[in-house]
Amino acid sequence: MANQVSNQESSVTSLITGIFDDAQKLLKQQVALAKVEIKEEVGKAKKAAASMAIGMGVAFIGAILLAQMCVELLHWFFPEAQLWVCFGIVGLVITGIGIGLLYAGKETAEDIHVVPEQTVDTMKENVQWIKKQM
Repeated sequence: MANQVSNQESSVTSLITGIFDDAQKLLKQQVALAKVEIKEEVGKAKKAAASMAIGMGVAFIGAILLAQMCVELLHWFFPEAQLWVCFGIVGLVITGIGIGLLYAGKETAEDIHVVPEQTVDTMKENVQWIKKQM
């Protein structure tokens, strides 16, 4: 009878040890997954930043040339208007466009997730499962 109790205790002990080993492996895998997800998000952020920076530089040069052209056209169509008024009108229009582009960039940047949400959710589920097993 005592031998049977000892076998049951070692069986329970090995079961509990197995659960903790599995939990430890699972947590290590979750950490590895989190690292991969973070690298992916950082890569997205780099691509977005590079694209936005290059786009802003090119657009800036183009905007300067187009602005000068628009000022000259306004002054040509309305010769009675002073040159500074034409610059002011074109400047306001370009500023409005710039604000719209900045807002679009902000929306894109908000879509970048620094914290890997899927891994965090999975880890929370794993912790709850481990607590239920105890």
